[in-house]
Amino acid sequence: MVNVKEEILNTAVQCSMRGLVLTSKWLFDFTSINSQVIQFPSCNVKYLQAKSYFDCKDFKKVCLLLANEIDTMSLFLKYYSLYLWGEKEKDLRMPDVLERSKNEALPSNENLGRLENELKICYQKGRTDAYLMYLYGVILKQLGLVKQATSIFLESVHRQPYLWCSWLELSKMTTNRTEFNNLEDRLPSCIFKDLYRVSAMIELQENDEAIKICDSLLIDSPQNLYIIGQKAIALYQNRDFEEAEELFVVLRERDPTNLDFVDYYSNVLFVKEEKENLAILAQQCVEIDHMRPETCCVVGNYYSLRGEHEKSIEYFGKALSLNRNYLAAWTLMGHEYVELKNTSAAIECYRRAVDVNSSDYRAWFGLGQTYEVLRMPYYALHYYEKARDLRPKDSRMWCAVGNCYETLKQVEKAIVCYDKAVQNDSNDGNAMIKLARLYHSMNEPTVAASYYSSAAEAFKNEESVEYAESAIYMANYYKNLGRFEEARKFASSLLTFGGLEREEAKSILKELSQTT
Repeated sequence: MVNVKEEILNTAVQCSMRGLVLTSKWLFDFTSINSQVIQFPSCNVKYLQAKSYFDCKDFKKVCLLLANEIDTMSLFLKYYSLYLWGEKEKDLRMPDVLERSKNEALPSNENLGRLENELKICYQKGRTDAYLMYLYGVILKQLGLVKQATSIFLESVHRQPYLWCSWLELSKMTTNRTEFNNLEDRLPSCIFKDLYRVSAMIELQENDEAIKICDSLLIDSPQNLYIIGQKAIALYQNRDFEEAEELFVVLRERDPTNLDFVDYYSNVLFVKEEKENLAILAQQCVEIDHMRPETCCVVGNYYSLRGEHEKSIEYFGKALSLNRNYLAAWTLMGHEYVELKNTSAAIECYRRAVDVNSSDYRAWFGLGQTYEVLRMPYYALHYYEKARDLRPKDSRMWCAVGNCYETLKQVEKAIVCYDKAVQNDSNDGNAMIKLARLYHSMNEPTVAASYYSSAAEAFKNEESVEYAESAIYMANYYKNLGRFEEARKFASSLLTFGGLEREEAKSILKELSQTT
C-alpha cells in the first residue's frame, strides 16, 4: 500500500507541474499524507518561467515561450495553455442568458481544430504520455468525437493508472449499463477502478449500485471523505434525504473548511426546507471562500428557499462567472426563472445545462416543465422522454410523460406510463390518482377503486386534496356496494378536514345513517 501511495503522490506532483491543479489537489487529498517528502521532477529554467506565466493565466505567453520545445511536459503545458486560451476567448464571446436568440449557436473554442491536429501528429509519432493523452481526449470529446475520446482516455489510464482526471472523464463517457460493462472490461486493475465505478454509476443514476460499492470501499477506508461524499451524493439522487444529510454532516464535522460537497448538501437542506440550517451553511461557506462556485450555489439555494428569486439568480450567475461549466448552477438558475415566469430565460438556462452535460436528466426535465407551462405538450413530451430515458427508474419521469400523453388525449399510452411509475415506486400516490381518474372516466369503477384505495393508503398521513379525493370516491364506492362500514370508515376520516371535503363526508355519513 505504501508503494501505491507513493505512486499516487508522484502523480499528484506531475499534475501540479503541468497545471492540472484540481486533479493534483484531489490526489493529495485522497492519500491524506501531509508529511512525506516528494522529489519534484527537474525542469529547465524556460519551463519554470512558462509555468509562472501559466499560473498568472497569461496563456498566450506560455504558448510563445514553449513554441519550439519538444519534451512531453513542455508540450503538455503549451497545448493546455492553448486550450485554456481558447476557452477564455470563448467565454468573452458568450452571450448573456437574456440575449441569445433562439437558433443562435453558442461560441466554441477556436483552437480546438489546431489542437486536435497537432496532438494527433504527436500521438502518431509516439511523442505522447498519459498526460498528453488526457488532453487529447478532452479535445476529441469537445469536438464530439466520443468513441475516439474514450479510446484515448482508456490508453491514458493504462499508461498512468493514477491519473484521476482521465478516470473521471471515462466515467462520463457511457450512456447506459451495457456501454459501461463493455468499457469496464478494458480498464486496468487498480484502486481507482472502484472509484471510477462509483462515479460512473452516479452518472448513470444507478445509485443503489454506487452506494453498494461505496459501502465496500468504506470497510477498508472508513475515514475517506471522498468516498463518504460520493455515497452521500448517491443517497441524495436516490431521494434518501435523511441519510444523505447525516453523511454531509459527517463531512462538515471532519473537514469544516472543505467545500467540495456543500452544493449537494444545500440541495438536501433545500428539499427538506431547513431554512435555519441552510442559512448557517451559507454563512460558513461565505466565511471560508466567498469566491468558490459551490459557495455561490449554496447562497443561491438559500435565497431561493426564502422566495427571493432575483437574489438567487444573482448568485447562480456569480457561480457561472467563476465556472461556465458548473452544471448545477445552470439548472438551478433555470428553476428560478420558471418561478419568475420568465420562460425564455429558463429555457436558455436549461439549454446551456444540456450543452455542458447532455446526460443530466434535470435539465431535460426542466425543459419539459417549461414547455408544459407554455402549453406546448409535444415539446414537453420530447424533453420529458429524454429525462425518462436517463432516469428510467424514477416514477416522477414516468408521471411527467404520462401527463403529456393525457393532455394529448392518448389515454392508453398515459396509462402505460402511470403503470410504469407505480412499478418503480409502489408508494407513488400521484400516479395512482392519475390511473384512478382515467379508469373512472372509462367507466371502470372497480379498477378505479383499486387505485383510489392504494392512493388513500399512500396519502393517509397527509391532510391533502389527493387523500380527500380518494377517500370520498372509496366512501361512495363502498356505499353503492352496500358495504356500509367500509364506506363509513373512509367518510369519517375526512371529518378533520376543512371546507368542501368535510361537508361531502358529512353528507355521505348522513346517507349511511339513514340507510342503516
